[in-house]
Amino acid sequence: MRYGGDLKAGLTGGPSSDTLDPHQGLTYLDTARASALYEPLVALSPDARRLEYVLAEEITPYRGSLSRWVIRLRPGITFHSGRPLTAADVIWTFRRILEHKYSAVNVLGPVQPAGIRALDARTVLVPMSRP
Repeated sequence: MRYGGDLKAGLTGGPSSDTLDPHQGLTYLDTARASALYEPLVALSPDARRLEYVLAEEITPYRGSLSRWVIRLRPGITFHSGRPLTAADVIWTFRRILEHKYSAVNVLGPVQPAGIRALDARTVLVPMSRP
């Protein structure tokens, strides 16, 4: 199996500050690039009426508490290099967004970065400051 390769895209407009970093994008073009390159844990359905799991297999309250949530990743998800997506990758991403206060910080709301931890290779426990 071959991994990696070239990606060619044609987009018009945009300033010299355009970025491929999905957490720092500010323009519609940045968003378009991020959507083409990266997958989220969940996304809006095509009709924008519900959330659909993408990289996540499920997201559930931890032992009935709305202040702690469990994210279970789908099996078999890999990066372009073939390396599997793990709980450690989700933790790194959440902490990066929260610590640097990137624009995606608004999506994570009350997530408490210090308490995020892996329960196993595909499962993340995410504590919240409020339900």
